Amino acid sequence: MNIQHLRNALAGEPKAEEAIFWFAYAWQSGKGSELYDVLKASEYQPPTNRQFADDPDVIRLFEVLEERFGPFIQPLWLPVRWQDVEEGDVLVAGGKYLCIPDKWPCKVYRDGAGSLCVLCRDGFHRLTPDAEGMIIGFRR
Repeated sequence: MNIQHLRNALAGEPKAEEAIFWFAYAWQSGKGSELYDVLKASEYQPPTNRQFADDPDVIRLFEVLEERFGPFIQPLWLPVRWQDVEEGDVLVAGGKYLCIPDKWPCKVYRDGAGSLCVLCRDGFHRLTPDAEGMIIGFRR
């Protein structure tokens, strides 16, 4: 399964990209899984002031994808090693920051100085490792 399979399943739906993003986010099983690759390939960037559950059209499309491609198992959220993070990856905020909602998907970018960061309500949030080499405040 790839992003085109999901797009084909929702062809002609105006909120297809948003539903595909949330579907991949909900059911991906980590880096290297097909749905994680869909999540990375998605052009949709969720605003931090809204969740997909607020939109009945997105919920309906999400259910269409679940019926067509499911069933799935809820993924485990695990700490992420600093050395395993690349630009374009998607990490999940762990509730540590006021500028990013808990369990919010964040695409990794490089800022002007080349540091890895994610978008947040305040602009950019730089990623930092802890003493064990794990990204502080994020998981995948």
